[in-house]
Amino acid sequence: VIRSALLSTAFIALLANPGLAQLPGELYHKACDEGDPYVCNLLGIMHESGRAVTKDLSIASNLYRRACEGGELMGCTNLGLMYEAGIGVTPDPARAVGLFRVACEGGQQLSCEQLDRTEFTLPAQFNRIGRVGDAETHEPLSEAIVELPLLGIRAVSDPQGRFEIEDVPPGQHLVQAQRLGYGVLTATLDFPGNPDLVLLLRKGPAGDLRAPGTVEGRVIDGIGNISLANVDISVLGQPRTRTVSNQNGRFRLRNVDPGLVKVRFVRIGYAPRTATLIVQPNRTTEVSATMLTQP
Repeated sequence: VIRSALLSTAFIALLANPGLAQLPGELYHKACDEGDPYVCNLLGIMHESGRAVTKDLSIASNLYRRACEGGELMGCTNLGLMYEAGIGVTPDPARAVGLFRVACEGGQQLSCEQLDRTEFTLPAQFNRIGRVGDAETHEPLSEAIVELPLLGIRAVSDPQGRFEIEDVPPGQHLVQAQRLGYGVLTATLDFPGNPDLVLLLRKGPAGDLRAPGTVEGRVIDGIGNISLANVDISVLGQPRTRTVSNQNGRFRLRNVDPGLVKVRFVRIGYAPRTATLIVQPNRTTEVSATMLTQP
């Protein structure tokens, strides 16, 4: 019953845009393949329900995963619901809770409600201390982001390269690490596993590490899943880097100093939120921000 109710809620976006449902499924797939996480989520809803396309739960779960990884928090919620119920995927309560946590922290109210209901059923969880270093010199790397993206867990390394990740359920989990001037490390690790956790990053292409980068993306309402215009968006500590989202919720921040940055989103009537990310020189970083109305 809960799954059906939440899936019906997810259809609001389609009902609010009836013309979208008339487009061929191929156009949705094309837009999703081109990197639009919002469309990936809508297409996942269509494949899960069989609306306008062939019903296929496996395809739906993959689309939700792509949406979630692209920053579309409703995709995280929908994928979490599938893992919780074992629909189209092998049941995995820990992964479901992790996905709910990711979306809830971004302001997705449906996930917050699911998190309150399911989190107490998790098995014992672990804390892990690790270190981030250079793959060639093994020198410690500070200001690296280490995260378990499907569990909504992240940490930033200190000047000694040390980090601590907390409340990790036992099992195998995807881990990602990234830092200015280095490529993204992606690995699947066992938890609790070996207590000596060392993540070694390889340097990226040579270039001017002082060159500015770009941050762009979209801001949406966490309840109605609609675009939010007139959101004030700024980079903390970089007062000249500021913009406002347009009518489609899209924004672009140019000339962002590279490295570990915090992007702040503020709009009247909504709780402010901050996204922490790595900006690489001469590169564009995509962000999808979800905001929740204040009571």
